[in-house]
Amino acid sequence: MGSGSRGGLEDIVVSTSDICFIDGREGRLVYRGYDVNDLVEHSSFEEVIFLLWHGGLPSKKELVAHTKALSATANRHLPPGLVSLLKALPKKTTPMEVLRTGVSALSAYDPDAADNSKDA
Repeated sequence: MGSGSRGGLEDIVVSTSDICFIDGREGRLVYRGYDVNDLVEHSSFEEVIFLLWHGGLPSKKELVAHTKALSATANRHLPPGLVSLLKALPKKTTPMEVLRTGVSALSAYDPDAADNSKDA
């Protein structure tokens, strides 16, 4: 690289999204207009999933139906090895680092990881 160039993607717009906004300088992550820290403190997993999928937070009736649908089709148990890995991370690890590490490691437990078919 020349003396005037920088590495990385700082100040480079890679894509636009209606779902999230990332402000790296301020350390902010916003989902559908809601700061992720507010969602963590005041919303359930099911409410955030509804927000991401449907564009707004659910009513009580919508949340009940959504939660029922999720529980009927989803197994949200984490493999013990993954839990041990996440617990071993330093306490100062940021939530985004934990998420990135967890998602990457979780792929090792997916029996269909190599299946790139549409049904997978």
